[in-house]
Amino acid sequence: MKILPSDLKVGDFQPLVGESFTLSAGDRDFAGRLIEAKASRFVPPEGIGIRMDPFSLLFEVQENVSQQTLTLRHEQIGEAGLFMTPVMIPGKMNQGVCFLEAVLA
Repeated sequence: MKILPSDLKVGDFQPLVGESFTLSAGDRDFAGRLIEAKASRFVPPEGIGIRMDPFSLLFEVQENVSQQTLTLRHEQIGEAGLFMTPVMIPGKMNQGVCFLEAVLA
């Protein structure tokens, strides 16, 4: 089931922290472990066209991935296309491990 990113809420992901998701880049699938689902401290003013509940997702993957829109799949969430960017996390940088962040705002 495909889901629009605007329909996703941080509460959909918080119980799934630690679980594996399937991420797809074109015809290549790989696993990503959700390590954080965090609501933003920023609350936008009403009426400016920004979602009222911005949040971010952080995934750990064993792939070298550039920033791009990836398809995210999980049996409890469904399927959604999310723009993800590699990020560096001090103290957690290991060879062969990449961290990807999606910000839904």
